Amino acid sequence: MNMIWLWYVDGVKLSSNHACIFTNILISQALEWSKTYVSNVAGEIASLIALAMWITSIPRIRRKMYEVFFYTHHLYILYILFYAIHVGVEYMCMIAPGIFLFLIDRHLRFLQSRQHARLLSARLLPCDALELNFSKDPSKTIQCLFLIYIC
Repeated sequence: MNMIWLWYVDGVKLSSNHACIFTNILISQALEWSKTYVSNVAGEIASLIALAMWITSIPRIRRKMYEVFFYTHHLYILYILFYAIHVGVEYMCMIAPGIFLFLIDRHLRFLQSRQHARLLSARLLPCDALELNFSKDPSKTIQCLFLIYIC
């Protein structure tokens, strides 16, 4: 929670950069789709997608309209595509390991989500917390006092 301010600072930087592009250069240059150099249109589209993801991640919006937040964040595929078109192959090679690790993580989460869990009991605690007890596979060793915080 203490590092979330970095995401907001980055979002403000992105927004101000986007505004400066339109005020400091000609609109014709901002809307140029170059085949040999940096494609400005692809960069603008990637910026707008990132801005939409940033706005929907603000806690007030995320809590009131969670489905908008959830589906907007699936636009990361389009963001990476337009970012790749904007920066070219050289810069994509720098972030390719991170994208590769992200894809491995998504695949492992998909595989783990296919397992079923049996709910043994559920109760509402006096502090408005919900306690859920799930059955445990005897062949797996899980540490005691395993807690999950869901916001």
